Amino acid sequence: MKKSAISILALVSIALGAAAPAFADNDYATMAKDTAMFPVRALALGSGVLFGTPIAILRCAATRTTGFTRSGAEAIGGKSSLPCLVLASPLTVPFGLLAGTAEGCYYGPKHAIENCLEHPFSKDSFSLGEME
Repeated sequence: MKKSAISILALVSIALGAAAPAFADNDYATMAKDTAMFPVRALALGSGVLFGTPIAILRCAATRTTGFTRSGAEAIGGKSSLPCLVLASPLTVPFGLLAGTAEGCYYGPKHAIENCLEHPFSKDSFSLGEME
């Protein structure tokens, strides 16, 4: 057991020693900062997915529902007419909610992943910024 532990330690030290020249050009301060920021970025990713996805679902569902309702009312007779909006909404609201939910499930994690490295805990990582 003792010999296998020593041989494993020797193997690990040789492997790390072989990789050391590859780190010669990097700035150690940047590497230390990136290492120290790893837990923050991991937490930003998790919270961005956890809180940003429902926010993205609500925003996308609202956008799609109003867009589908206005386009349906325009096809009936005019998007500024209240009776046309009322007639179009039973058909367009379910489709808007379905499409917005699917779109929000895509964009919530996407925004969290894109923004967790450079801007952790920013409004864009929580899907509160501009939506595509």
